Amino acid sequence: QKSVSVGDEGVLGWADEPTMPILGAVDKAVFNKLIKASIARDFDSVAGLLTSGKIAVLDMGTRVLVIRTGWRKALVRVRILEGQYVGRTFWVMTEAVQRR
Repeated sequence: QKSVSVGDEGVLGWADEPTMPILGAVDKAVFNKLIKASIARDFDSVAGLLTSGKIAVLDMGTRVLVIRTGWRKALVRVRILEGQYVGRTFWVMTEAVQRR
């Protein structure tokens, strides 16, 4: 499956891990902190990012619009089109956005 590009509408969800949560970060620096904390299994830091509102758990199946690509297209910035975070933008893993 071809990955999403800027201007594509998609839905949040993992193709091969349907129960894994999708985390969105407010900017790329926060996304990097999230990745480092996850690799180090530093769940207190991840919880702190959640509590601060710098990352959010996004609902599977939420419609999004891809508005930017990041680091080697491994990340995309999406605008949430429905649900709890409608109108907000987050950086997510490209693999977490499925074409509609």
